[in-house]
Amino acid sequence: MDSSSHHHDFVAEAYAPPQSVDRDPSRDFRDDVAAVSSRLVANSFGRPPSELGLSLCLPVENPADLRGVKWSLLFRLIFGIGGVVAGGIIALVMQQVPALRQQFETPALAIGGVCSLGGVVLLCTVSRVARTFSRSRIGERYDAVWALGSPFKPLGVSVEDASTFSKMKLVPEDLAWIGFDVTRRMLVIEGIRYRYLIHSTDVVNVEQVTGPTATGVAITYHIGTVPLSIALQYDSVRHELRRQTIGVKEDPLMKLITDTLFEEVTPLL
Repeated sequence: MDSSSHHHDFVAEAYAPPQSVDRDPSRDFRDDVAAVSSRLVANSFGRPPSELGLSLCLPVENPADLRGVKWSLLFRLIFGIGGVVAGGIIALVMQQVPALRQQFETPALAIGGVCSLGGVVLLCTVSRVARTFSRSRIGERYDAVWALGSPFKPLGVSVEDASTFSKMKLVPEDLAWIGFDVTRRMLVIEGIRYRYLIHSTDVVNVEQVTGPTATGVAITYHIGTVPLSIALQYDSVRHELRRQTIGVKEDPLMKLITDTLFEEVTPLL
């Protein structure tokens, strides 16, 4: 058997048993399905979860790992927005106060330009930092996602509770890489906190959802008899520019997900 087939198998030893997961005091929206998934894996007699033909959602990492990146993301968001706002305020003051404009126009414009440009750069690096962080934290599971042999390359995404996607959040509930297994009609989502395996036969609904600042794709699927609804968001500067300028409405994840789960796809040569 080709050794590459083992790369995309979920390794049972990598799963953290439910009792060892250091959870936040508040209840997580994935707790019920995580318990069901853990029982299904425990009753599989050592078979790799990817061979069970079941959709799963299993905890794998200490949530402190996700808290570690929150400060970096918050720093970029706060100082990025602050830089843009500061640049705008300086420009406004120079425009409204002629005396200051005559005396300090050149240095003020230089400072305002640096603040605005620095803020934009910080904001543009938020998604890159999140993807780099999640890639380093999931380790070998990142290689497993790439080893699926899909015509679609894996993407770094954020994972949210679909029911609260419309609310403003400074940081996501999980960071992950999504792989598109067209052959087996399933999505493999390797997250920092959870691992999600979604088979097309368990999918109830796929729809585009709109959040405060971006769009996402909500997937509702069953794990055993328990439903789980997650929203996936892929931050793409290119897509956002197209959405803001020429009115592109479809989320970039929508076609990739529906083609993987439901449509016939012609592999790339």
